[in-house]
Amino acid sequence: MKNNCCICNSSESSRFYRQVDEHRLMLCQKCNLVYLDEFDFDVEDFIKDSEQSADAKVEFWSVPNLYDKHQKVFDHFFQQRLERIQKYNLPLNSALDIGIGYGFWANYLREHCQLEVEGIDIESTAIDYCQSKYELEARLQSYESFETDKKYDALFMFDVLEHFANPQAMLEKAKSMLTKNGFIYIQVPNVLGFKIPYGHGLGLPYHLWQFDHKNIQKLFKEVNLEVIQYWTGNQGIIGHYERGGPSLLTQAMWKVGNFFKRGNRLQVIVKPISK
Repeated sequence: MKNNCCICNSSESSRFYRQVDEHRLMLCQKCNLVYLDEFDFDVEDFIKDSEQSADAKVEFWSVPNLYDKHQKVFDHFFQQRLERIQKYNLPLNSALDIGIGYGFWANYLREHCQLEVEGIDIESTAIDYCQSKYELEARLQSYESFETDKKYDALFMFDVLEHFANPQAMLEKAKSMLTKNGFIYIQVPNVLGFKIPYGHGLGLPYHLWQFDHKNIQKLFKEVNLEVIQYWTGNQGIIGHYERGGPSLLTQAMWKVGNFFKRGNRLQVIVKPISK
């Protein structure tokens, strides 16, 4: 399927940017967004390629055996998320986790905030785990097909926005499910972050959009969302531990990257612009 820039919804201002293996990347010069020129895959492809194995095409570390092994690392970042929410006095009485995975974050919120988080995901094994291990209210369903009359204080979209073919429509849908003072907490890979080699972490072909803090704010503006704050962090930390690291050089790069907001993970809290 031929792709267009998801911000201006056009390819008129786009030019060839880079070839990564068989994947052709384009750059919208108007929006400064790098995106995949064409895509043709389905959910089953992504799930298969992200399975934990030595030759997995997609690195995915949020699985039960690694959570049990590195729970302190996971919980450190969960606490960081919670502190950021609390810093801005954001409401947190109801929440929907879009891409709940195995439920680690949802269960953390339940234990630390007495908050019952609902969730959806497209991976049946993950949903089964959420229900059997944590007894979470989680359902096997795509966000695109998800419908509800409920309103939530918080919507979490961690590492999912870059997969949607139409991010604008997905954000508009999220807005419609928020309470009056509700917010959306989003995490995406940061294309401006440190990557060695450069292509590592681009998540091709499943990451359709390579966001940074500037172009994603243009996207938010298109759907009348204002940024409360943004941060950068580090992806693949569990992978470094699993490979015997992280080295002192890697840790130093993480610190420098975060200081200058150039970490390879971007987190943003947004809320609808008041009319």
